[in-house]
Amino acid sequence: MNANVIPIATGSQPQGETLIRKALTSMTKAQRAKVMQAAGWKDESSINQVLNGNAGVKLEQLDAILDVFGLALVEQWYMDYLARGNTIGANCCRARLSQGTCGAH
Repeated sequence: MNANVIPIATGSQPQGETLIRKALTSMTKAQRAKVMQAAGWKDESSINQVLNGNAGVKLEQLDAILDVFGLALVEQWYMDYLARGNTIGANCCRARLSQGTCGAH
């Protein structure tokens, strides 16, 4: 029995810039302070400049900023591996014993 095919990567998923912009827009005052400290920015105008496209995030600041939001960069192949592994794991416990799909009794 074959597992359902699921799309691994779609063009509608947010990319890095979109995720960072969304996080910068919706953060609390405490998170703003953490981002400013992580990036080495002196005041909140730096956040506004990034959001307005007048400034950017330096590569050496990126890891610290992502850490504040609980985000991490991973390679696409790793996400594909996780998606396939979850599909297999969700369908294999009974299937490998020729007892149908998991959960079928």
